[in-house]
Amino acid sequence: MVKIIVYILLLSVLGIIAFFLLLNSILYRIFHQPPVPSKRTPADIGLEFRERFVETIHNKKLQLFEIPAIEPSSIVFLCVHGWANTVDSFLEIALHLRKLGAVYLLNTRSHGRSDSEKNMTILKYETDIRHTINYLDQQIGQPYKLVLIGHSLGGAAALLTASEDQRVAAVASISSFANMRKILYDGFMKSNIPRWFVNGLMTYIEFRLGRSLEDVSPENLVKKIKVPILLIHGTKDEVVDFTEMEKIFKQANKNLTQKFVAKGHNHSSLLKDENVAIAIEKFVVQYFEKLNIKS
Repeated sequence: MVKIIVYILLLSVLGIIAFFLLLNSILYRIFHQPPVPSKRTPADIGLEFRERFVETIHNKKLQLFEIPAIEPSSIVFLCVHGWANTVDSFLEIALHLRKLGAVYLLNTRSHGRSDSEKNMTILKYETDIRHTINYLDQQIGQPYKLVLIGHSLGGAAALLTASEDQRVAAVASISSFANMRKILYDGFMKSNIPRWFVNGLMTYIEFRLGRSLEDVSPENLVKKIKVPILLIHGTKDEVVDFTEMEKIFKQANKNLTQKFVAKGHNHSSLLKDENVAIAIEKFVVQYFEKLNIKS
């Protein structure tokens, strides 16, 4: 009888271990980010720049392109790419924004020439953004107004940073999803994974993140943000549906939030549209005029 109980306990323990190994294997496949090389540098479109390397956690280095402003300015832009993309996708926008201030283009871990990381999450994006802001504080050495701009997951991370870091003066989020729980859940269900397993997996993801998925969802983050917000989305977005922007806007403070519709654009093509760059310019100029601050 004792042997049977021991065998049952042993099998139970082995079953639990196997279950957690399965969960970790699934999480690895979901959040694993193999290195994504950059295809361009600012020089490819005729921009003067300096390449910097910023230290983030675990002594890892982040690649940062510094594009100087055309004229001296207190405005500073920090741009962050989306999942499996690199920040050279912001080059066309940077070409316009440098008229208002210096532009910094950040490649998070596992992107461009930044050090690699096995798994990337919205919280790791935020960590890399915060460490880059720390670097800007030291590098600039005088008061400045930081405009944070992000695309896709970078757009969600930009909102997360703006909701918690008072150094962000304004934020523009491009092609972001509204609810992280829903976007992950829908993705799992499309894979024909049993619903009961998906629910357990979502709980485990939150356990590993150390925060609830609702807590890091843009539609909830915008309620906490006290600075101007610009939401941008393409009407033909095949990755994150256009209606996601409306869900975020619905929850935002309308006195602080604007939106720009990029007609006919998909998830990433809008980044090369001059009208998107102009919309960001107008948003920033309007904000600084309202505060009576000279750039």
